[in-house]
Amino acid sequence: MCGFVTVSSACPLGRADYARLERATQLLRHRGPDDEGYLALSATSTRFRGRDTIAALSHLPFVSTAVQPAVAAMGFRRLSILDLSAAGHQPMVDPLSGHALAFNGEIYNYQELRETLPGPFLSGSDTEVLLRAGSIWGEEALPRLNGMFGFALWDPASQSLLLARDRFGEKQVYLRSLPNGQLWAASEIGPLLTLGPLPDGDTDALAWDFLLFGLADHTEQTFYPGVRQLLPGHSVRVHAGQAQSPRRWYRIPRLPAADRTQLGRHLAESVRLRLRSDVPVASFLSGGLDSSAIVSFADEMLGAQGQRLRSYSSVYPAGHPYDESPNIKATLATLRHTDAQLIPADRASFETGLAELIRCQEQPFHNSSIFASFSLLAHIRQRDGIKVILTGEGSDELLGGYVRVHLPVLLRNAPPAALWNNARAIGLSATAHHFAKGAAAWLPAPLRFGLLRRLRPVAGLLRPDFFHAYRSRAADWHEQWTGGSLRDRLEADLTRFNLPQLLRHLDRNSMRVSMEARVPFLDHRLVEYALNLPDEDRFRDGFSKYALRSALASRLPGQVVWNRAKLGFGMAEQTWFSSAVHQVEGNPLLTRYLQPESWRAATAAPFSEQSYWLPVSLALWQQQLTSYKEQAA
Repeated sequence: MCGFVTVSSACPLGRADYARLERATQLLRHRGPDDEGYLALSATSTRFRGRDTIAALSHLPFVSTAVQPAVAAMGFRRLSILDLSAAGHQPMVDPLSGHALAFNGEIYNYQELRETLPGPFLSGSDTEVLLRAGSIWGEEALPRLNGMFGFALWDPASQSLLLARDRFGEKQVYLRSLPNGQLWAASEIGPLLTLGPLPDGDTDALAWDFLLFGLADHTEQTFYPGVRQLLPGHSVRVHAGQAQSPRRWYRIPRLPAADRTQLGRHLAESVRLRLRSDVPVASFLSGGLDSSAIVSFADEMLGAQGQRLRSYSSVYPAGHPYDESPNIKATLATLRHTDAQLIPADRASFETGLAELIRCQEQPFHNSSIFASFSLLAHIRQRDGIKVILTGEGSDELLGGYVRVHLPVLLRNAPPAALWNNARAIGLSATAHHFAKGAAAWLPAPLRFGLLRRLRPVAGLLRPDFFHAYRSRAADWHEQWTGGSLRDRLEADLTRFNLPQLLRHLDRNSMRVSMEARVPFLDHRLVEYALNLPDEDRFRDGFSKYALRSALASRLPGQVVWNRAKLGFGMAEQTWFSSAVHQVEGNPLLTRYLQPESWRAATAAPFSEQSYWLPVSLALWQQQLTSYKEQAA
């Protein structure tokens, strides 16, 4: 788990290019404080060190002295997780083929892959296994990988870089082309801002998507003109500063209907692989089903090895409406090898931490609740030095956990018996509300667009000219995102419209404090199995994620397994929203997109719609943009 910067150039690199590479790489120090390395690439490769390079490689020349007329180069910052020695140093060169690799992420099945590849191997790292696999199989190595990754693989024969991103977007890869014929890529956007002023460009369409639908990270375009991202499950070949068209190397296959009784087995196998580490692995533990399931399996597996798991929970005082400590303690009572840390929720530091959160995230984010994990991760890293933590992201997108979002889609096509059973369980009034919301998807596009001002609270605040300027995008997103079956909606959430943004939140929050977050629900084998469950195993008798609840009924307390409550925009978020509103008063971005009188009325209400955070987030990001560019420059 690390960060990299690469450059591919139409002309030989000079000393100024190496200086820019070093400066850009230094901006990723938070992602990898343990080691630093550089490579100049052509038919052969030359290694260099930086100020933080591991002591065993102190004989290497500094990158600031580089004068090699190479056609590409790599800079790398390392967070050491597997093989902590200098043998795991990156960028790594394969002595057999001359291929080179800068790799951010983890390949969890590296031990199994290693057995299928020719040796010798000089380290115990997954990096070397990935490098050897890439040198032999090329792009065909990608489907064999079980992991999270963004990487750059240099092929000396073709003098080209292969940039690739994992299936669901746990790790990110950003690209920027320069007028001088260079193409740069990096694990975050910040390093690419050091390369000179951004070109003029219009991001109003992205702002429209964000304000109406909360969408970000759903297209190649970013909020920074001239900076684009490689989409999840895609790769691209770069030669002499020119990128070919990206190739989508992964699509979730449509398989025969799955039997829900195997869900627990698939999740257990995913947890087993994600416990592989040469440093201790911890886990989040909320009162919910997802993290409780992960902790339960990890507790059992580590206990069998004579080890213990450390879990972390953010808790409110007893009696608080958002206090989940009773469920947390009920789960802990079933565990034998877990040391629990219950940490009081920190609500006081929002005003001082908000600016750092915005810088850390680099782009607007759709919910202020990510500040909770932002603060908790920092506390864990500072207090206990934890480097690896398991999290429950992805379960809701995979198994239908967002009742208000996924149930209307199901009800449009549910057979009468299933419709009645769910209606009886959740109440006829709530069912009618969900059904009516879902029925809007059947309407012709003009009528559906007209209803947006009723269905999307922020839409009613937008200036009419701006609201209508991008109406064709509403039809596009409906077709790709909300149309079709429940299975189609879940796949769209997983691969493009919801999960990639959440994974960017997680990556930035964790790597800001040099922590690796692992997501067991995103093992691709588990995803492929679960996404082909029948709809009745997602919603049954008013319970979302029924297959998961059924699989865990014998492992976890009933008050956790069969708890329907899902905490939403709570008291802390309301307080944070009010604080943030004061920070964006007078922001010209708000009057550019919103009707001022409608916005003032909306923010004067004692309780605010959760979606009103969207214009606040966009304005906060815009206010930070100038200082962020100055810092990068």
